[in-house]
Amino acid sequence: MKPIVNVPETNSHEMIESRIETAPKTRRAFSDMLLLKSFFALLLVVGALSCSSSKEEPVSNPKDKSTTSDKNVSSEPPAPVVISRVTQQAGEPGYGAKQFTAVANGIRDASIDAKRPGRIVAIDVSLGEAVEVGQTLIRLDSVLDRLAVDAALAGKESAEAGRSKAERDLKRAEELFAESGISQSRLESVRLAFQVANATYDGAVAELGASKRQLAETRIVAPFAGEVARLPYELGETPLPGGIVAEVTDRSELVAEIFLSEEEAQVISVGSKARVTIAGDAQRGRDGVLRALSPKGNEVTKLFKGEVVIENRDLLLRAGVTCRVRFAAEMTESPIVPLDAIVEVEGEVGSSFVVVVADLDDGTSESKVSRASLRRVTLGQRIGSGVSIVSGLDFGERIVVKGAQSLSDNQPVRMLKEVSLDSLLN
Repeated sequence: MKPIVNVPETNSHEMIESRIETAPKTRRAFSDMLLLKSFFALLLVVGALSCSSSKEEPVSNPKDKSTTSDKNVSSEPPAPVVISRVTQQAGEPGYGAKQFTAVANGIRDASIDAKRPGRIVAIDVSLGEAVEVGQTLIRLDSVLDRLAVDAALAGKESAEAGRSKAERDLKRAEELFAESGISQSRLESVRLAFQVANATYDGAVAELGASKRQLAETRIVAPFAGEVARLPYELGETPLPGGIVAEVTDRSELVAEIFLSEEEAQVISVGSKARVTIAGDAQRGRDGVLRALSPKGNEVTKLFKGEVVIENRDLLLRAGVTCRVRFAAEMTESPIVPLDAIVEVEGEVGSSFVVVVADLDDGTSESKVSRASLRRVTLGQRIGSGVSIVSGLDFGERIVVKGAQSLSDNQPVRMLKEVSLDSLLN
């Protein structure tokens, strides 16, 4: 009989418990390994997909981008704008864009004052009436003056008769003295009487002349041919001596006073031709010429006064109108644009732009779509409400003059109207 081996109970239980405790740990370790392998596998798959996608993606074409951009822009509603075409020297070929604003007055203006007091008894002309030189405009009361003339005329006639008698007496006395018929003292007495009579006559003639001048001053006459510009008094009123009773102007030519800077005075000289337009009527212009230019500038302003004579034989231009004067001097050959047309772009410090508009046919004959294009330009001299463009813009191109600040490059626009640059520059 085989011997029975007794295994201690404690040892058997410990082994069983040890195996029971080890099994869960093994399973957890195995599960963790599976998760780790799955994670790395997922990374490999994602990487492979990324590589495959990068290889299959085509290289972008700039033309494709611009085409896409054009499609996006074309889908935007056009922005309403006002445009102008850049014409040489603001629409007047051959004339400089530098403008002077002035008031054009008649070539001759006369303010006629009353030389003497008197009640107005007649006004022979009306406001705006054309008059000739010497024509009577106003008549003052002349009754007393006519009486004075009559009295002076009578005094002259009396003095003339007295002088004639004294002259005859002197001639007779000289004959008698030669025959020893009268003494020397008697002859001298007759000569003195003649001198007194002659002086009396001269005084009467002078008195008559003064009376006639006073009578003439009761008639207010035109000093030259022109038009009646002002009649401040009414019939029956009595103007004070020295008071203006009428004004006459000659506007067959007009004169505009301008003031030139030192640089402009070096370019523009007497005889320089000019083009003159009237404010509010830029389409019509007149020829002018610089008639006079001060040789000395103002000590404070440093400006030189000039006078431009404007042809106005048809009398269509009225005296006192505001006008713009531009000279044919070569002051600038650059385009001039309004300041509102200059655009500042964010991030472009120190750079200036204009918005150029080009026509693009949209496929229909009735309408066209326009596109805004930002154009970098170099600014020149500030001229009035505009600025010259040294480079970046050519004559004949169209630019946005109102609404430019809100536009972006390549944006579609719709023209509200087109205006001339002359109407915007002043």
